[in-house]
Amino acid sequence: MKKIAIIGRPNVGKSSLFNRLVKNRDAITSDIAGTTRDVKRRTTVIINKEVQLLDTGGLDKGCELFDKIKEMSLKAAYKADIILYMVDGKGIPED
Repeated sequence: MKKIAIIGRPNVGKSSLFNRLVKNRDAITSDIAGTTRDVKRRTTVIINKEVQLLDTGGLDKGCELFDKIKEMSLKAAYKADIILYMVDGKGIPED
């Protein structure tokens, strides 16, 4: 089974997409950055294929809390077969 990690900056809609794809509200969503602090894993079917989706916390520079979230998110990304990098309509990050 393929693992798909959804990664990106805080508050770009990673958890909302995760919830939509798993057809459940497993991931908490909020307008507050840092709401997702751990990696959520759920199995779902996408185009007749069973996959494991990974919802990760936001990749951001800054405080110690975000550094720990970023570390967990990157570990999940390295273990994934596919990385879905999300951005919002405000623009693509330069870094």
